[in-house]
Amino acid sequence: MDNKYLTCPNCEQKIFLEELFNHDSQVFNDFIDDKVANKLEKATEEKLIADRAKIEKEFLEKLRILEVQSQKEISSLKLNLNDYQNKIKQIEASKTAEILNKEKDTQLLFNQKIKELELKINNFESEEKNLKLKFETDLANKMLEIEKAHTNKIDSLNLQIRELEQANLRLRIIDSKSKGENFELEVEKELRKAFGYLDKIEKITTGDKKADYLQTVRNSQGKDIGKIVYEVKNAKWSDAWLPKLSVDVSNNKTKYGILVATSFNDKYKSIPFIRSDEWVNIWMSDSESFIFVGQIVRRLIEIEFDFEEKRKLLIDSNDSKDSKLLKEYEEKINLISTFMTEELPKFIRSFKKQLGDIDSVKNSLNKNADTLAKAHSILKDKLEKEIIIKLEAITGIRGQDYDSNE
Repeated sequence: MDNKYLTCPNCEQKIFLEELFNHDSQVFNDFIDDKVANKLEKATEEKLIADRAKIEKEFLEKLRILEVQSQKEISSLKLNLNDYQNKIKQIEASKTAEILNKEKDTQLLFNQKIKELELKINNFESEEKNLKLKFETDLANKMLEIEKAHTNKIDSLNLQIRELEQANLRLRIIDSKSKGENFELEVEKELRKAFGYLDKIEKITTGDKKADYLQTVRNSQGKDIGKIVYEVKNAKWSDAWLPKLSVDVSNNKTKYGILVATSFNDKYKSIPFIRSDEWVNIWMSDSESFIFVGQIVRRLIEIEFDFEEKRKLLIDSNDSKDSKLLKEYEEKINLISTFMTEELPKFIRSFKKQLGDIDSVKNSLNKNADTLAKAHSILKDKLEKEIIIKLEAITGIRGQDYDSNE
């Protein structure tokens, strides 16, 4: 056998194998230990690598098996999901078809009902049109008959009226004084009934006081606050009455006068009273409305007296509040004047037009005379109330209420 040698790791001397243990046993032992250790470390590392590789292979195999199983389960779930989705689609399709069928049936029923209603409406409109046409035809024929009958009757009545007017004129000429006195007594009676419990009513047809009655207006304390002169006429209308009454008013040292005439409506058609344009404090009335006119004039006297008394108290005052009140009172007086000169004539014109409409119908339809007369009375009452309300709204003063029917 050839001599083998090793290089000493400590001194780097070449040593034959047979001399190895004799050279340096400690170094040899260390060398052997290192080699063994290296061998063990290398073997351990290789084993670890091999074990790791084995473990990784086993893990990967198990993971692959799990993935395969998962894919199978996912595939199964997908199949089940598809089945469920298909079933849901089938259910929805079935329900949609059912709903569509119901909607279609409902729409058909609705359309049928609409057609039935349209047919009924058309039939009703046709019947209504026929009935209206028949009614208008019958009404026209009836109106022609009525108009013809009324024309004949009116012609006959007009003839009788003309004859009666002529006879009445003759009687008026003969008995005017007697009748005038009787009418004056009726007027006096109504004046005393309406105003006598508070005011003084006296006959003044004596001396230079040519009017018939004088109403001395008193307030709630019994103080004289104004006067109204009444002229009563039961004769054919005369324009000379007004200037005469204005003179009588002046002679009696008062401001207001009222002419009561049975022939008022011969001059002023379809209205119950009016204020003179020429003599602004002179009023004219028919035989039924003079009490209401007296109420208006009396209310004006109350308002004027109240304002004048307050004006006297305020006129010498230096208080700014009193000056303001005085200005307000003066404005209210102006408002009353405006009402009497502008708004009241509008009331009367409107009232006259409405009464004219009623009278025109009344003349053509005599059979409705009672109803139209009632409408005439209602309009008259409405006018009276509107005038009183307007005066109270302007002045803020609510005066003593009077009722000509009491």
